[in-house]
Amino acid sequence: MRTSLEKYNELKLFLQNLDESIAVAYSGGHDSSFLLASAAEWCRYPVFALTAESLFLHQDDLHSIATMKTRLNARFVRVSWDPFLYPEIIRNDSRRCYFCKKNMYKALMDRCVKLDISYIADGTHVDDIGEDRPGLEAIRELGINTPLCQFGLDKQDIRHLSLLQSLETWELRSQSCLATRISQGRSLDPEELILAGKIESMLADRGVKGSRCRISSSEVVISAPDTHKAQLATLLDEIKTVISDAGLNFHVALHSLCNTPYHENEK
Repeated sequence: MRTSLEKYNELKLFLQNLDESIAVAYSGGHDSSFLLASAAEWCRYPVFALTAESLFLHQDDLHSIATMKTRLNARFVRVSWDPFLYPEIIRNDSRRCYFCKKNMYKALMDRCVKLDISYIADGTHVDDIGEDRPGLEAIRELGINTPLCQFGLDKQDIRHLSLLQSLETWELRSQSCLATRISQGRSLDPEELILAGKIESMLADRGVKGSRCRISSSEVVISAPDTHKAQLATLLDEIKTVISDAGLNFHVALHSLCNTPYHENEK
């Protein structure tokens, strides 16, 4: 079995021998951050970080992007696209991720044509392959390159190597897009996406790291690690204020990620 460093050396050699510019689809997460940092260090030709900006991006990801921009020798390019232009995304069924990835990558590919770049890379790794991810189907159909998969790098490898490279993203929790905060089958609404992001950011600012906000037809469900259970309960009124300030009306339920749900009357 190859070690993380052996896999990395294979990736390094590939990037060193790449005889063209590379565009990394950059979300700010730990996988694409590692790929981008590796490309910026070893590629001989210009490296581009392409970020598809929309309401689906989390504030934490925007922070990572801003930080990486100050330390990497790469050209950061923002590509604005609006997922709410696509009914197949808005209806938020089990294929939403497929349609989202397909349309988002088409927008990135259009920008690459203008930049005269043909090699586009995504941060998918081998652990992603065994999971139910419709978005991977879209990536394959569009011919997007996945060099982390190509050289057998998994999530543990990426965290270990990111730590060795002193990338602050090494300890980031996996961050799915904000569309995942809306229950499947409920049409996506911009105000609800913004609300979910605001609640998670507020809780992080209060020291409740790793929280998740899920929105259904009548309820906002806040989940957090069991170690933050007591602290989360003390922030209930503040959570309700964020919701009311957004002009929305939801019941609030607090869940532990490790135990059974507990609601606001069980503080």
